[in-house]
Amino acid sequence: MDTVLAVVAVVVGLLSLIYIAWTLIQPWRF
Repeated sequence: MDTVLAVVAVVVGLLSLIYIAWTLIQPWRF
């Protein structure tokens, strides 16, 4: 169960980082 929570936490963290990076980079492209 701990491994599942760890995997979910890592996936959510990566998605949040990608979302933040995309929102920061998007205005610079356009």
